[in-house]
Amino acid sequence: GNAVDAAITMAGVLAVVRPHMNGVGGDAFGFFYDGETGEVIGMNGSGRAGALATPEFFDLAAQAEVPSSGPLSVSVPGAVAAWDDALSRFGTVSLSEALAPAIQYAREGFPVSTRLASDIAGASQHLNEAARELYLPVSSPEDVGSLLKNPALAKTLETIGLNGKDGFYQGAIADQITDFLEGQGGYLRNNDLREHETT
Repeated sequence: GNAVDAAITMAGVLAVVRPHMNGVGGDAFGFFYDGETGEVIGMNGSGRAGALATPEFFDLAAQAEVPSSGPLSVSVPGAVAAWDDALSRFGTVSLSEALAPAIQYAREGFPVSTRLASDIAGASQHLNEAARELYLPVSSPEDVGSLLKNPALAKTLETIGLNGKDGFYQGAIADQITDFLEGQGGYLRNNDLREHETT
């Protein structure tokens, strides 16, 4: 393998063990240096705002500016496309191979670190119902060292591994993302995800 294989594998694992810092719902950036040619290529894996995110949309939502959190702050997640595109262009392994360790940790569990337990506790009042069920199963954060499993994320990562970025930006996962955000008053729609491209 090479450094790109390792970086994408690491990003997948971080999406499981530090999901609020590096998840499938986030963005990714990279610089790639070709040792033979000296060429440096920059990758911008940030998502754009949805097509509905106009000043008029925010006026109707009684927002003077784009909020820093919540459904009105969510842009297209660019990380998954960036992972796929980086591996396709510079990697030596498939996306499925790169995500295999992350899938295993999500399915079989990993020990909760001191930092993760602290972060969950600090964010507990901001978590939605699904996140509370996962991270606060008894109304308090998982104990340090306890095994945390996330089978839903394992399934999502498997779909991404098997179908590449299309498995995330089209189909059931994209529908779930946009249905939830639309139900919360957000502006992302399926077409926004389908049209996303890494720069």
